[in-house]
Amino acid sequence: MLPKPGGAEPEGENSGMKWVRTADWKLYSDGRLFDMVNDDREENPLLSKNDSKEKTRARTELTKAFGSLDLP
Repeated sequence: MLPKPGGAEPEGENSGMKWVRTADWKLYSDGRLFDMVNDDREENPLLSKNDSKEKTRARTELTKAFGSLDLP
């Protein structure tokens, strides 16, 4: 599934924060990564220092997606 861009924070406020996601992962422009399967309320951002191979792969894929989008 291709990453989808978005713009509203989980609280519904539009702070200008951008994000991309797949069915399983969501990455914000500030670097916060969420496991959407196990944390759909986005309560526990995953830190890159604790990334497994799967999380590293998701973070890399979504970071590349940010680069390919024409976002303000």
